[in-house]
Amino acid sequence: MIKKNQLIFVILPNISLGKHLDQILQFQKNRIDQLKSNSTYILDSENICDFNQKLSKIYCKSIDKLKIKQDQTICLIESTSPMLDLKRIAKINIQNNDIIEIQGGIPGTTPLFVSKFKNIKSKIKNIKTIYKIKPNKIEYWDSQRCNNNQFDLNRSFRLKIFLKLLKKIPNMEKISIEEFLKKIDSEKMYNYILDYTEDKIRTKHVKICPHCKHTNFKLLYLTTNQPMIGFLSNKKHLYLECQNCGLVVLRKQCLMKDIHLLYDEFERPKINEKITIENYLNNKGESRFREKVTSLELLEKYAPKKASMIDLGGGFGEFVSMAKKRNPQWKVQCVDFNLEHVKKILEKKNIIVHNKNFLEENIGKNYDIVTSLHVIEHIPVKGLMKYFKNIHKALNKNGLLLLTTPNYESPLGRIFDYHMMYPPQHQSILSVKWIERFAKNLKLFKMITNTSVSVILENYERWFPYYEKTVPNEETKGIVKILDTIHNNKKMFKEFEQNINKNNLGSESIILFRKI
Repeated sequence: MIKKNQLIFVILPNISLGKHLDQILQFQKNRIDQLKSNSTYILDSENICDFNQKLSKIYCKSIDKLKIKQDQTICLIESTSPMLDLKRIAKINIQNNDIIEIQGGIPGTTPLFVSKFKNIKSKIKNIKTIYKIKPNKIEYWDSQRCNNNQFDLNRSFRLKIFLKLLKKIPNMEKISIEEFLKKIDSEKMYNYILDYTEDKIRTKHVKICPHCKHTNFKLLYLTTNQPMIGFLSNKKHLYLECQNCGLVVLRKQCLMKDIHLLYDEFERPKINEKITIENYLNNKGESRFREKVTSLELLEKYAPKKASMIDLGGGFGEFVSMAKKRNPQWKVQCVDFNLEHVKKILEKKNIIVHNKNFLEENIGKNYDIVTSLHVIEHIPVKGLMKYFKNIHKALNKNGLLLLTTPNYESPLGRIFDYHMMYPPQHQSILSVKWIERFAKNLKLFKMITNTSVSVILENYERWFPYYEKTVPNEETKGIVKILDTIHNNKKMFKEFEQNINKNNLGSESIILFRKI
């Protein structure tokens, strides 16, 4: 067990916390003070901090300026890990030469490592060298297995939730992890988090299937990973699968008029839109690149040479930019709730931009193509009929509708249950069969073809290492080890990915319809 007067906390600030960094650092300092440790420092070798006078007293730019004795124990933590499990940290059994890494803890509650200062001083020069330090001892906590949460603030969603919880839970810096878990798992707080902490949003609990009106549901829990909103544990189900029609629906459905409240600066963090679009145009490894190329290849096969196209839910405008570059003769338009962040960029590419609620308002007419990538799963089920009818009205005779959505029937998607269980943004999880049957029953569209791609495999290095680090059990980590052996063989991995997609088992479905 570490003696309190020998324990030193060193916090590494993370620029991703932006304007909230100061508040998070102050929270961490206040939480650490509960241990009455010898001292706390903020090690800012990247010079990113700009904070209040209180924190400036513990600020250091260099490891050499830390007033730490050789035999004192240093607990190195990231500013994105605010809810430290202080009880467990205080009980760490450290020997003279140990560099200890914690495994199995809830992300956001664990330090990077714990060690005597003399063992690591020479290795802490800057951020890059810190992350290259290799532990020689592992201590296992089982809190992630039991709860399947994520409290780290590496996702802006979680940062928003955390900031709101600070206002909701008195003296949050003083409570234990066990007490914190009980509070956020209470029915009232769980529903508050499930509503994205938006007080004005109106949602209703699902008691009957919003499509077929049956009440026989299979309850779906988080099992192998967690959603972007990591404060929802595995104690309660998140989605309901109708055993009659196969629809998978979020347990609380948002009213159509309030759906825009789910999309803010936390849901869509700032990026350099111009660079992002150019990266897509030049195939520089942006996420979902193959999905967009495959979608365009399908459209180009069936669409007229001088097509009129509109993309619903255009986001950053990368897909319409790719469509226009590949097909300069097409008249391309893009619509979303707010496209001011890319309007000038897209207009320079001769793309027409519309700022409007395309779920509620008329989207125009005389289009040969309507595309909607990763939009349908965001629409409350009761709004899907209006969505399809509006598109039908907007299309010319024999017009094309292309949809993409997470593939509920994909084994990859099911391994990464947070890929689909993405509350509250994903109001539903839809299979190709369900979408095809729904569109057919409306007598509006007939499916021409469907295929799949796998963003999970396409961006393997972004998904699997983090997944392996945060999954709650060893069995699931074994899956990653097996897939790693395939990934290490480029030829084998390419064939594996091709076979997965060819058999429509990829993590994303691409569906092409023709207007009836």
